[in-house]
Parts: sequence; structure tokens; C-alpha cells
Amino acid sequence: MLVVTAMRSGSVNAQGSANTAANISATVIVPIAISKTSDMELGKIVSDPNGATMSISSSGVRTFSNSTNSTASNPNGTAATFHVTGDNSCSFSTVHTGNGEGAGVNGLFLTDGASHSMWFSIDGTTSQSLASGTTDYKVTGTLMISANQAAGIYFVSFTELCPYD
Repeated sequence: MLVVTAMRSGSVNAQGSANTAANISATVIVPIAISKTSDMELGKIVSDPNGATMSISSSGVRTFSNSTNSTASNPNGTAATFHVTGDNSCSFSTVHTGNGEGAGVNGLFLTDGASHSMWFSIDGTTSQSLASGTTDYKVTGTLMISANQAAGIYFVSFTELCPYD
């Protein structure tokens, strides 16, 4: 059996060429903006030997795990409310910051300016649509009240960030 291999020396030239055009475009949108509509007000809370938790809803309804912490003369609070404007084809997610914790904190310490504090657990971040170019959203959560919590006015400041998704 005889095998013959043929080889051609030299280079191979391409037969023709092809090309196409591509476009580059950019769409500039309005910047997202946020403003506070209302602060969160958790209301008056009665200290007791057992401690409790108190949740605040978006409508301001306070729910206590121990009814002795509630006051009949101050049944409701106020959830923090924010107003956001931006491009109507976009959505955004909220990020909470405060207590020097940086972005994405899930809770904050309220302090009385002395050595007493209470932990407020912020409900999860939310993703919101700007379908009409504007929306309002509320921040809610749960306050941890220690047994025999010291009387005083407790306070914390927090910042809301709302980057486009």
C-alpha cells in the first residue's frame, strides 16, 4: 500500500472580506433625588420589669409583645417617610446608614445621651419602582425594650441612600 501526501508551499490568501457597522449610543437620565417627608416617631413607652419589643407599621400602628409597655393616650406612632424622584424607567433600592456603621445597616442604637440605649431593627431594604417618576416609601422596624429600661428621650439619626438599581 502506497500513501502519497501532497503539500503546497507558500501562503494562503483570504478569499474576499466582510464588514459591518455598529452604532454607539448613550441615554442620559435625570439624577435620582430623595427627601424626607416625615421623621419616625415611636411614641411613649412604659418601662416594666419584663422588657418587650415594639413594632411600628407603615401606617404607624404600634404592636407590643408585652401590653404593659403600651400607653392608651399614645396608641400610634409615625413611620419615617421618604419621597423619591427619578427616571420613570428605573427602579432603586434603599440602603440605611447610621451609628457610624456604614451603608447597609439593619439596625441602629437609640441613646438617651447617657449610658442607656435601645436597639431598633430596621425592616429589610426595599426595591421600589419609579414607574411614574416619583414614589414615596416608609421605613419600619422593631424596637427592643430592655427590662426596667431607663426613662428618658432616646434618639438616633440615620441616612437613607437610594441608588438606581
